[in-house]
Amino acid sequence: MLPQVCSMVLTLWTWATVCVGVCGAGVAAGSAAGSAAIASSDSKPEGFPDALTMENFKTRLEHGLHLVEFFSPYCSHCKHLAPTWEKTWLEFHEEGESLGIQMVQVDCVASGDLCNQEKITAYPSLKLYGPKGYIKDYPRSYKRNQESLEKFMRNVAIDLADPNFLVQSKSKLITTDQMIKILGQEQKTAKLISMWPSTSLEDINEYNKDKFPSAKDADDCLDFQRTWAIVSNQLQSLKIETGHFNCLSNKQICEKLQLNMKKPQVILVLPNTNVAKVIQFDQTIYSPTHAEITQFAQRITKSAQVPSINAYDLIKNSLATAHIPDVGGLIESSDVSFIYVYDQETTTTEDFELLPYLIEPLSKLPGANLYKSNDTNVLSIADIQRENVYKVIKHSEYDPNSPTFNPQRLTLETMTTLPALVAYREHSLISHVFQSFAPNEIRDQYTIIDWMNSVAAAPGFMEIKPENIKRFMKAGDPSKKLAVLLLNQSSSDEDALISTQDYFLFGVHEYVERRDERRYQDLLKKRQLKEEEVQALKSKNAESKLIVKAMSKEIKHTDYKDVVYGYLDISKNLALLQNLGVDMTTKEFQTGDVLVFNRDNKYYYSQDLEGNQLNVAKESSAFVKLLLTLNGVQSGKIIKRLRHSPFPSSLRFMEPLHNQGTLGYLFVLVFIVLLSKKGPSLVRKQKPVRDGLGILGNPAASTTTKFD
Repeated sequence: MLPQVCSMVLTLWTWATVCVGVCGAGVAAGSAAGSAAIASSDSKPEGFPDALTMENFKTRLEHGLHLVEFFSPYCSHCKHLAPTWEKTWLEFHEEGESLGIQMVQVDCVASGDLCNQEKITAYPSLKLYGPKGYIKDYPRSYKRNQESLEKFMRNVAIDLADPNFLVQSKSKLITTDQMIKILGQEQKTAKLISMWPSTSLEDINEYNKDKFPSAKDADDCLDFQRTWAIVSNQLQSLKIETGHFNCLSNKQICEKLQLNMKKPQVILVLPNTNVAKVIQFDQTIYSPTHAEITQFAQRITKSAQVPSINAYDLIKNSLATAHIPDVGGLIESSDVSFIYVYDQETTTTEDFELLPYLIEPLSKLPGANLYKSNDTNVLSIADIQRENVYKVIKHSEYDPNSPTFNPQRLTLETMTTLPALVAYREHSLISHVFQSFAPNEIRDQYTIIDWMNSVAAAPGFMEIKPENIKRFMKAGDPSKKLAVLLLNQSSSDEDALISTQDYFLFGVHEYVERRDERRYQDLLKKRQLKEEEVQALKSKNAESKLIVKAMSKEIKHTDYKDVVYGYLDISKNLALLQNLGVDMTTKEFQTGDVLVFNRDNKYYYSQDLEGNQLNVAKESSAFVKLLLTLNGVQSGKIIKRLRHSPFPSSLRFMEPLHNQGTLGYLFVLVFIVLLSKKGPSLVRKQKPVRDGLGILGNPAASTTTKFD
């Protein structure tokens, strides 16, 4: 009995000591037990869950997602969080149940063994768990208030929902008559509708492959039923109605909507509009996840209303960034915001007619949102960002090649009239301004749509996973390179991961800055050559039409490419590199390594210009130089590797021929055959003639040697 008592006392002493050290309670552990004010169960909301213990922790977390607070009743920070935690549970737990996420607690004094098992070193610690165990910590960048807690839980419920937890769909069958009314009449609420290659799918909760006789893959239809069940539950709390429709019994409707009746597809019917009323979810690049469908419905419904925003809210809500790094953790999303900036005094109704026509193309851009603003300070953020780029490019003041701020170039790149369009991306100082100098330019929807695609067709900086790798590799201009930062989240501490992420982002920003400066200098040279040509014609008294032709000659900007970039967790998704054709036999990858892929051919790059492994864990200059060289901004020797190469390192010289396919090997075969036929004749021609005459008619010198 005595050892058990001693063990209990030791456990209490240990956790009380940790609380004093971490929370700053400043109370001796021995007296804390008697004097600490522990909230009584009577003060907690009715139905508030009991703290989990070692006995029920694993079984409770087997289904769905759980946000777990590890706390000590003696910790001042824990006491401070308690009212917020309880109020959040009270107002969110019903919505959380429908989303598949719950809030639970662990008392680290009563269950010290459990907290030791989960490696809790400070509290309160908030951690997210799924059916397979720990997923991630509550982000450092999030506040611990009700709004942030709910936002976090909604986001992870969308991203990580457990299909086995949400099985009952909330989707309602839509009849032909109902669909005709939905499409023909103005709706008061948004409706997300799944369109099925079926005639009799009434209940999404009934899984039967026989209901999809004409489907390309009936198993895919069953999988999408589970996806749709999750989506319908998630959207219920967001006031977006969900329904499902049988296309094969209503072919005319689905044909008019240009739907593929071989697989399930999704349409969004927007309220209060007759322009771009039906938006089809883009499934051309990959099979969507429930999170992507839900986010699509949310952002397009919101963007269709074109909400107003000002410069303060852009910065406050992190939609635009004034400096980097701007988060205390790894970046999880990188949405882009297009803002239509106008002058309330001069803008006409005709100017706003453009906006509804941007919604459909916007829907195909991942994470893109549309706003309007009469705050011209929104445009000033772009100027601030350009100046702040230089604060993250860290070079010696004695470096003659160190980038310097160029106000003339800034004016050239951001000058525009109102109304104007500007694009800001989360966690980036790289902004884009659509420059227009006449009303017809800002009203040209096709030119603007092309510009929007160039800005946001490819995803921004975020984690590369199996579900989004196709978009990273294929979306947008295929000639853009893909730079992938490798992180090992299982073996590297969080501070090291964040530091490495920051160095990588600094490198991308420096590349863009140096590229833009080179483009600007190229433009100045072309202008100078044009001016010299005009002056030469004038000095020769050339015909007026020749001078006018020279003066009106268009100067084209040099097309140095942007870079698509993201990070990959090698502790979870190392197989993705193998699928991309990376050689896994010569090196064990580590945090900070960088791979750059050509998206329009089969090559990738893992070494810098000196032949060293590309790594940004401590600095990014070698990474910047490689990007500049790959995109033609500067010259240098590039070491490239063939993806899915069949050759070991010693035979890499064969990779260019292999890349030509059959023709490459045929060329080698023809060369060998020709060499074998010509070889003997070449040897005969070079053989010395014995007893012949020399070149001057004299007898040739003896060729006999000691080897004859």
